[in-house]
Amino acid sequence: MPQGRRIQFIDSARGVAMLFVLLSHFGFTFFPDQSGRLPTAMRIIGMVASPSFVLINGILIGYLCRVRSYSEYGRLRTIFIDRALFLLTVGHLLLLGSHAPAYTLRFFSITDTIAVCLLISPFLADQLSARQRVAVGVATYVASGIALMWWHPHSEVASIIEESAFGSSGPVLYYHYAFPILPWFSLNCLGSALGDVLGRKHMRGDHAGSNAVLARLAAVTMTAALALNGSYLVFKHRHIVDSHRALVREIVTPLQKSPPGPGYLLWYGGLGVLIILMCALLDSTGAAKKLLRWTARIGEASLFVFVFQFYVYLVGFLPFNTRIPRPDLWPLYFVASGAVVIAAALMWQRHNCNRLLTVGYRRLRERADAEEPIVGETQYAGRM
Repeated sequence: MPQGRRIQFIDSARGVAMLFVLLSHFGFTFFPDQSGRLPTAMRIIGMVASPSFVLINGILIGYLCRVRSYSEYGRLRTIFIDRALFLLTVGHLLLLGSHAPAYTLRFFSITDTIAVCLLISPFLADQLSARQRVAVGVATYVASGIALMWWHPHSEVASIIEESAFGSSGPVLYYHYAFPILPWFSLNCLGSALGDVLGRKHMRGDHAGSNAVLARLAAVTMTAALALNGSYLVFKHRHIVDSHRALVREIVTPLQKSPPGPGYLLWYGGLGVLIILMCALLDSTGAAKKLLRWTARIGEASLFVFVFQFYVYLVGFLPFNTRIPRPDLWPLYFVASGAVVIAAALMWQRHNCNRLLTVGYRRLRERADAEEPIVGETQYAGRM
């Protein structure tokens, strides 16, 4: 996407989410005792990052499908495919380089899952209305949950398929960690529908209405998460529900991330929507322009930041966290490590290095399209 056509509040929200990634991964790699209160708190706070990224990716797709012309959205769809192929190949290998020395070779990263979403969601946005995408997202999540409860494979190949597609309700047999495709795709699909709604309002210049949609959605989802978990605690206290039933806990708790439970997606998804709302308010009012531009630049370089911070934390901290001098000065270590990552990201952006994130599919496609007859340009408004 041309630099001047970027959507600042979305880039800024992605940048804010990336700061939560830095906090979470610092807590995970710096402290040897992961059961301590401080690293636990950092991980819990940082759990907002994953649903925020998946939602933002879906919102961007739905938004662009609504506001861009037919031919321009077609070009953007080609870019999405190119980026997805990069994430699944070069991107995964780059992450492997950071994970291999001291962590694991067996993982299915959130970038792999987002890559699958980038291959599918742009086509769904082109063909389905916002309501239909909501239906697809809900149906996919329900189907994923049913498969999770009823399919318990024992072979390694079947376990890889299960853990990649749905996650695992029992002990994980293959991956050290994984972001299963279907439950996260369902959230991405819901984000695409939300992006469609926001795009319609922005086309009418109704920024207040757009912000109101975000505010209502955040309030509803977070209230639902609190009600879900609160009801469980009441039933548990009155011995109506067995406190040892793991399935019930996984459904209601906001801490069930892998695979993502309803309580987790409602609570942290709502927080993610609040982040987007905050950035949209700053963008529409013109307040805190420098802060918004700064976080937007981090968001524009989010893939570079995501990969680079793994080298800082998994390679730089994790193998040596029992020998780090003066660990009580952890705030200085966190600020210093974050500054290194952010400075590198700003340099990456200054030299427009996002152009390197390609496998060449875009150029091949553009070359092929140049040989086809040019059709009439029409405003693309998606399906109603």
